Amino acid sequence: MTSVAGTPGSLTVGPLRPVILKLAAPAVAMMACHFCFNLIDAIWVGHLIGPAALAAVSTAGFYVWVLLSLGEMVEVGLIAVAARRHGEGRPDAAARAAGAAVLYALAAGAVVASVGFVLTDDLFRLMTVPPDVATLGRRYLRTWLLGGPLVFGFFAIEATFRASGDTRTPFLLLMASVLLSVGLDPLLIAGLGPFPRLGVEGAALASVMVRGGGFLIGIGIAWRRGLLRLDAPDWSAVPTVARVGAPLSLAGVLLSIVYMWLTRYTSRFGTAALAALGVGHKVEGLGFIAISGFALSASALVGQNLGAGQEDR
Repeated sequence: MTSVAGTPGSLTVGPLRPVILKLAAPAVAMMACHFCFNLIDAIWVGHLIGPAALAAVSTAGFYVWVLLSLGEMVEVGLIAVAARRHGEGRPDAAARAAGAAVLYALAAGAVVASVGFVLTDDLFRLMTVPPDVATLGRRYLRTWLLGGPLVFGFFAIEATFRASGDTRTPFLLLMASVLLSVGLDPLLIAGLGPFPRLGVEGAALASVMVRGGGFLIGIGIAWRRGLLRLDAPDWSAVPTVARVGAPLSLAGVLLSIVYMWLTRYTSRFGTAALAALGVGHKVEGLGFIAISGFALSASALVGQNLGAGQEDR
């Protein structure tokens, strides 16, 4: 077995503090970018449409956060599994595990999105939001769910790069997606220039389009670098991916369930109160972002060093 120590992207050599910061800083930044998509949507619809649209995107954002947390399960688990195989000097095994995780993420995203699509009416009924907010929220969420599988896939591609020690490529892909979303949102919401006026659906469509584009570009880059094998996926890695990623994923799901429950009581105070609750959810989510970022960096660091037989490190 060949060690990866000393190879580009290796996390098995050098002082730990700089390595941890090298991993954690972009990891936290990337989690913040994921967080920004719904925030960008909320800002633009609030500015271009009004308070009801802002409240709609905010309440729909509670379920979007559930989906992102479930997608993060694949990211955390794949980083741990693939990083260990990179540490063992088995890059092809890591690429095959990544291939299985990407396909699993797409399938899981399709299932979760389908369930969400069917339950959208019940979700807003349970939250007892005003009718105008519920109507806009359903339209936003159902449009977003159409791209759910690609969002899940994006998480898996991020993990593929980060497990190899490359934090720069996924960060650039995600940052470019965020910047494109900032520009595309108002075009599709308000129908500027040749673009159709889609309202809240335009905000959701912009978010999933730019993420989907980032996912497809990431697939191409990872394939060319030999980090991804979709032709020979190692399905035996999937249970481990799910088991390792489940705890952090569950924490994010519970956070949003609490806010869905709070929405039932906040809705009696009107649309403005619902919009404020959505802002509170986003502020509280900032702490979760930092925790998730360090958890993701720890998965890569521990995985490579365990694979290299450096348990003490």
